[in-house]
Amino acid sequence: MYRMKKIRKYRLTEKGKITLIVICAVLLVTLVPIIRHLKAEAEPGPKASDIPTAEPTAVVEETAKPTPTPTPTPTPTPTPTPTPTPEETEIPTPTPKASVPLADEYIFSTDYEKKPYTVGNPDNTTDFVSGWTVAYSDGFGYGDLSWNRMGAIVEKGGSGIQSVRITRGGIPFNANSSITLTFSLSSDVNRKVQMAVIDGNTNNVLATGTMNASYEPHDQELTFRTNRYTNNAYVDFYIGNDGTGNTAEYHTVTVENFRIVSSNPVTGGIAIDQVGYPTIGQKRCTFSYDAGDMFDVVDTQGWVVYTGGIVGKKNDDYNSEYDSYGDFTPVSHSDTYYIRSQIGTVSNAFQIEDDPYTEMRDSLIRMLSMQRCSMDLDEWWAGGMSHLACHNYNAIIHGTYEYMDATGGWHDAGDYGKYIKTGAKAAADLLMAYLVNPDVWTDTISIPASLNGTADILDEVRYELDWMLKMQNSDGGVFNTVIPENMSEIELPEHDDQYLYVLTLETTSTADFAGTMALASIVFNDIDPVYARKCLTAAQRADEWLEDNPDVIDLVNPEGVNGGSYLDSTDNDGRFFTKTALWAATFKDEYLEQAKELFEKDPTCATGLSWNANGGYGRYLFLTAKDSDRIDPDFFNAMKKSLKSEADNILGIVNSNGYLCALDSYGWGSNSEALNNGVILSMAYDFTGNQKYQQGAAEQVHYVLGRNSLNVCYVTGFGSNTPSDVHSRVAKAKHTSLPGALVGGPDSYRDDKLTQALPDNTPPAKMYIDSFDSWSTNEVAVYYNSALIHMFARICE
Repeated sequence: MYRMKKIRKYRLTEKGKITLIVICAVLLVTLVPIIRHLKAEAEPGPKASDIPTAEPTAVVEETAKPTPTPTPTPTPTPTPTPTPTPEETEIPTPTPKASVPLADEYIFSTDYEKKPYTVGNPDNTTDFVSGWTVAYSDGFGYGDLSWNRMGAIVEKGGSGIQSVRITRGGIPFNANSSITLTFSLSSDVNRKVQMAVIDGNTNNVLATGTMNASYEPHDQELTFRTNRYTNNAYVDFYIGNDGTGNTAEYHTVTVENFRIVSSNPVTGGIAIDQVGYPTIGQKRCTFSYDAGDMFDVVDTQGWVVYTGGIVGKKNDDYNSEYDSYGDFTPVSHSDTYYIRSQIGTVSNAFQIEDDPYTEMRDSLIRMLSMQRCSMDLDEWWAGGMSHLACHNYNAIIHGTYEYMDATGGWHDAGDYGKYIKTGAKAAADLLMAYLVNPDVWTDTISIPASLNGTADILDEVRYELDWMLKMQNSDGGVFNTVIPENMSEIELPEHDDQYLYVLTLETTSTADFAGTMALASIVFNDIDPVYARKCLTAAQRADEWLEDNPDVIDLVNPEGVNGGSYLDSTDNDGRFFTKTALWAATFKDEYLEQAKELFEKDPTCATGLSWNANGGYGRYLFLTAKDSDRIDPDFFNAMKKSLKSEADNILGIVNSNGYLCALDSYGWGSNSEALNNGVILSMAYDFTGNQKYQQGAAEQVHYVLGRNSLNVCYVTGFGSNTPSDVHSRVAKAKHTSLPGALVGGPDSYRDDKLTQALPDNTPPAKMYIDSFDSWSTNEVAVYYNSALIHMFARICE
């Protein structure tokens, strides 16, 4: 108030008045155009009828300056482009208008949504080879054979009815079984047909029959009983000269829909997914030897609900088998079924339902919880794997007198070591699984953090991420391992009181860490922004350390430390993963340019999804980032080409063996490698829409869940034939089994004494032993489970 009173006492001089008038004039001149512009924007434009039409004017967009209408030029006739075949058809890259702003943060692109899965009728003719033959002695005939029809053209009947025959062997019968043969018989002349069932090992005749054949097909049946087991029975239809004039010359005989049904059938030799098949999607079984030309799908009431051909018969060097497969995709009703081959062998029962993998998904994640270190595993959720907190003391940084907190995280495998390389791979799988399909994961798995409002898969991966953050050094580099001094005894982890050592700052481990942390920052951004920022900061600090250490650092365990180790020969893949993930997390151009430089020098750096080749995570993050196709079209196309090329190579391997397995060699952790390759196929499906990739991906799940040459469901606690003595110290010490664990699978490198003891001629895909002592084939590992978890995110709705 005092200041206002003081101001009122002032009086303007003549000079001041003139100055004030000048200032007001300047302000008026300045403000009038601005006011007019604002008024023009506030008022609606003129109606179309109000615009003069006498003289055309150029069209103006928004406030752009008018430009003269260009002189029209002739439009060249476009060169027609060839229409791609269905297998080559790709989802077109979207081309939004330039006026649409580019994304400035990672948004999972919806431009490549999966097409609904559609399949046609199974192909029962391509790659069909019959197991039946037409044989003759002094007569002559030949076959006209299809998957459900054995046609014989008899050109010369010979001297007797056995001069020409339709035949096949290799049919197994169990002892004390009632065997029924059913079929339809016809001929274009009226004649008699004799048949016989003979034990090929002893030449004993098991059954005979005589029947009349005419132009009209008639159903026939022959029943007999076996007294002993045989693996090589023959069935012969004698169609030579039956003594009448009609059968001595040219005529045809046809046997259709031949089946053998046994009261005590031989099981085995038919591999199926023992956990089940989704109602939507291709469904196949594999026959490990010639089981005939057709098969039935039989329900629990004994009704045949589908019959199809057995096709694709070929020698499989990986399994030393003559494999073939049956496709029963049309069976989509939820029920329990089994497969019965034409020669009477049967498979184990299996389910078809909308989502047969719900329980297994939960169990796979719960297994990771049971691998937790440094906390009590309570019986209410861990069951037989419960134990007290372990290794909850500081570890020594090897080569120093310093201690650091390295508690938490997952025990990597059956021992008590914890490793950044494999932990980062496992964490990346879980993060990616949530990113691509968040709706399939629940908060009700029954792990310590369940029912907290966050999907349990994220709660579980966060437990590992928290440990990884502790492994980062103050300079940004990351230690690769924390392990006991020696491999632990068969004892509970709380009793393992050895010194713990933190080993070696490595560029390989640091790069894997950085890529995974950047991915975590993306996934957690909308769930816990503070935690997401923490992960991003850790990733950036690790990346800076990598820039200061351009050469590969990957070291063996120091002398005196006898725990496990994971050695890698390159860090290019991890660096590429890091750069692309950091770009996706920040959209900073510098990261993308650095990723492009890495790819230009080494295109393989963008491939793979394993612990020692993980560039594929970065490639996928770039491709799925909204607007990446407009931000850098050339690099986008290069990444698509890289992905498709890798997927095509994998698909060639899938189609080269009877079990459709994506492996051309079987090494340590072969099951996880098959699944990693399956994920790459599914990624290719995202960007091509070609369902051959997605089906090839699903086949890898079927492979590890039982459709393999050993007829083993490699996940403990599931299927009709599952590992029972896995390499887990906790399980062994507690005389129990670790449920929901995917074991490593066949390993043809014979890294342990048991596989070394297998015969030298054991095929690669059968180098597996269900024993704790077979640590190369029956060990469990968190990154085995994570690969299957990632796969489920891609094939489950």
